Amino acid sequence: MVHALAAIIPYVVPEVMPTLGNEAVAMMIEPTFGFDSILTENPAIGEITDYEAEFTPEREQALKDYYAADPSPYRAGQVIAYDHMFFRVRDGFNCQGDQFGCVGGLKYCPIFADYTDYDPVKGQRCPREPIV
Repeated sequence: MVHALAAIIPYVVPEVMPTLGNEAVAMMIEPTFGFDSILTENPAIGEITDYEAEFTPEREQALKDYYAADPSPYRAGQVIAYDHMFFRVRDGFNCQGDQFGCVGGLKYCPIFADYTDYDPVKGQRCPREPIV
């Protein structure tokens, strides 16, 4: 779990990265913050922020092969974090603040900003179902 959390920290709370590497706990457990370059430089896997990429059977097999090459808690955490973040950055909630090429920083490209133009008044009505 430590390795999975360490892998996604730069994507979830990037503002803590300048100080996190100097913390005693981080230095004791020596996690890799972010993703292993062996993982992301593999053309079958690639960077998390390649928004055009799809989760194909080839990508899935490449992740399995990455883990099988050295089955360790570190690599298990890397694969779990990659899988989680791959779908998180594509879920439509703009969690990185950079979808559609926005490069103005968080001030001009806020994370979790709605860019779908959904209008709740004109949108789909919620079904009336009893809450049990």
